[in-house]
Amino acid sequence: FTGHTIASVMIRDIHEEKLAELDILARAEKDGMTGVYNRATAEAMIERVFRVSRNEALTLVITDIDKLKTINDSMGHMQAIRELATLLKTYFRPNDIVGRYGGDEFILLLRNTHNRMRVEKVLETLVERIGNIRLGEKDETRLRVSMGAAMGNTGMDTYELLLRKADKALYCIKGDR
Repeated sequence: FTGHTIASVMIRDIHEEKLAELDILARAEKDGMTGVYNRATAEAMIERVFRVSRNEALTLVITDIDKLKTINDSMGHMQAIRELATLLKTYFRPNDIVGRYGGDEFILLLRNTHNRMRVEKVLETLVERIGNIRLGEKDETRLRVSMGAAMGNTGMDTYELLLRKADKALYCIKGDR
């Protein structure tokens, strides 16, 4: 031992590899057709909100495309689902959660929703905007949806409870149509 320190250093740029990894992770979290979160990711994110937030007012919404069979028979359902997903992604705030729940259903978690009248106005405006979406080669069909919503608070309610309530509200609405 001579008392001298010898070091070897190798520097390698892994920026591109990290970007590729992040891209793979992002694609695994998203629904391939719509670009919104897939069901598993949306549910995991919603459950996390319920675990870590204390006394946060939330609104859980389930939305379902009306008369999808008619749309599907005339122009294919993919256009309707994609158009709805695009609107949902841009309509809500970044901290809200938008996911494709399955088929033509989407699940939404709206955060910090203390004011019931404000939530109702937001959802009414959303329904109006959805009604402005036109489908088909000649824009002959308006997109229509049914929504069920349930309001609650973390610490007092659970995701499962709000999901049941929103689902029940959705089917009450669909029964009226």
